[in-house]
Amino acid sequence: MMRSWEWVLCIALLAAPLQSDEIANTTGKGDWAADGANVGLWGGENWTWAVSVRPSIAYTLTSISLPLSLVNPPGVVNIVLAEDDHGFPGRLIEKFTIAVNDHEAALQKVTSIQHPQLAENTLYWVFVTAANPTRIYWHNTSDNPPPRGCKVALRENRSSWIVQHDQFRPPGLILSGEPFSTLKVARVTGQSYPRVLP
Repeated sequence: MMRSWEWVLCIALLAAPLQSDEIANTTGKGDWAADGANVGLWGGENWTWAVSVRPSIAYTLTSISLPLSLVNPPGVVNIVLAEDDHGFPGRLIEKFTIAVNDHEAALQKVTSIQHPQLAENTLYWVFVTAANPTRIYWHNTSDNPPPRGCKVALRENRSSWIVQHDQFRPPGLILSGEPFSTLKVARVTGQSYPRVLP
């Protein structure tokens, strides 16, 4: 049986707001490049792009930010966080649907509802796909070199993924979350009491 102070500690931890750190950031320091990876309809094909991330410690996801701009409306896209499947984007973890309305590159931020837990040193993917006939740019900064170990994947018309490695500058991505280690204090009775997810 838990003592009263243990219940108070668990309730306080579960009710505490998530404090965000950067899990991964593939953006540079300069201005956004004039163009970017074509997501959606381009050249008669429907393109999807993905960027890999590998957290150095365990995190609870809070948000994803991507530099996007509208080329051809209506601009509705899905932003997907996915597991890795033998080096390719795999099972969906959480999906967000947004409308991109600005023709100038700007960070589009989506806030996690499910707050999935991302394991330490585990590969994940963030990919963007068109939700309707549209075309957007997924930008990065013109000064940004390819991050070491970062993978970029693309596919056309929902065919198999094609993965490119360090030689390709990835689209910009900022993944934010709360270090999961701050929640381990709730294990005060030898049992685990993780944050309650919606």
